Amino acid sequence: RRAWQRRNLFIGETPSPREVLTYADEAYSGPEQGPIILMDVGDNIGGGSSADSTYVLTEAKRLKVKGYLQTLYDPECVQLCIKAGVGASIVLKVGGKTDNFHGAPVTVSGTIRTLFDGKFEDEGPTHGGFRFYDGGPTAVLDTDDEHTLVLTSLRCGNTSREQMYSAGVTPERYRVILAKGVVSPRPAYAPIAQEIVLVNSPGITTSDLSFFKYHRRRHKLYPFEEAAHY
Repeated sequence: RRAWQRRNLFIGETPSPREVLTYADEAYSGPEQGPIILMDVGDNIGGGSSADSTYVLTEAKRLKVKGYLQTLYDPECVQLCIKAGVGASIVLKVGGKTDNFHGAPVTVSGTIRTLFDGKFEDEGPTHGGFRFYDGGPTAVLDTDDEHTLVLTSLRCGNTSREQMYSAGVTPERYRVILAKGVVSPRPAYAPIAQEIVLVNSPGITTSDLSFFKYHRRRHKLYPFEEAAHY
């Protein structure tokens, strides 16, 4: 009964990708304080999401956010980068290929910085205590709009900064970093973060229950109907 009386307190207010990116772009105070880390709630890899959501990337491009870093699961684009080679200029349609829940592919152009096998080790604190990781063949693309995309061939959570270091990327040099998770990226990124902000992005792990279509739920049911009774 006490939980029901306090039910409104359980409905968190998480800002949209546009709101968070606008805030982060303005709030970043320089490399001494570190990057602002955004948690991509709707594409939480550890929660079973696709790892290739493009909702936040799309907004970052639209808002012309500079110094932006994120990973994307896209084995198709990795192979295109391998074929082109390090240093090549390339145009790709990245992400949004797994299903219809995580945005459409985004067209980007840029230069291939790094190619590597995607295997790395982290001897420091990590979520779950994992030490050995494998993102599969990986390509790093520096885009013409000053974004860096780390493209992986396997779905690999953002739970270790070694994922970036081993790819030749120094996360501390970026203004805004998108981590696909809610809790698991924190041990890796909290030590370098100016601030950590949750993003209410669409996707199968979103915190926004209105994103989904329900076919067999009962009525009235809170929080869908405020007038629901317990």
